[in-house]
Amino acid sequence: MGAKKKKGGKGKKGKGGGGDESGGALTPADEAKLFQNTIVSLEKQLAERTEDTCQAIAERRDLQRRVEEMKDIYDDEQTAKQDISRQMTRQYKQMQEQYIAQINHLNNTIQECKDQLETERVEREEMEKLHMAEVDRKDTEIDKLKAKMEDMAAEFSEMLQETLRKMQERIELSAGPYNTEDAVQVQRRMQPLDDFKI
Repeated sequence: MGAKKKKGGKGKKGKGGGGDESGGALTPADEAKLFQNTIVSLEKQLAERTEDTCQAIAERRDLQRRVEEMKDIYDDEQTAKQDISRQMTRQYKQMQEQYIAQINHLNNTIQECKDQLETERVEREEMEKLHMAEVDRKDTEIDKLKAKMEDMAAEFSEMLQETLRKMQERIELSAGPYNTEDAVQVQRRMQPLDDFKI
């Protein structure tokens, strides 16, 4: 744009420097007029360039403003992203800590249940052992009592048989020949005692 204006200026200068049609020397009035035209042309070019410069400066400022705005927007987005990232990281750590605490609690609960089951199993085995030992002791005691009862029954049977034998002998001796039948009847009555067993 500036080159065109410069070229236009040269054209005007050349037109003014052509002098009159006769090609003679310029008069002071013509030179003054030529200089005046040149000044006007230069002022016009300067105004145009000043306007272009002001417009370029305004556009540059507007561009800088837009760049600053974009930079601010970018910085805000980066800050928001960092805030979101920190928040998500904090939430993730909190959730991770909560999950770890829950897992540890469940593991402790499971271990407590295992320990309780093991304790109950050991106690049950001990109770079964004590019960079996008590059963064995009672069985042994019963066997001893049975053996003792059998021994006592055998002794009582022997004593009874001995007593019956002595009583029979006394009856036979005291009865004589005329009481033989009575002695036989007494012996028959006492016969069941001979076969008595406990």
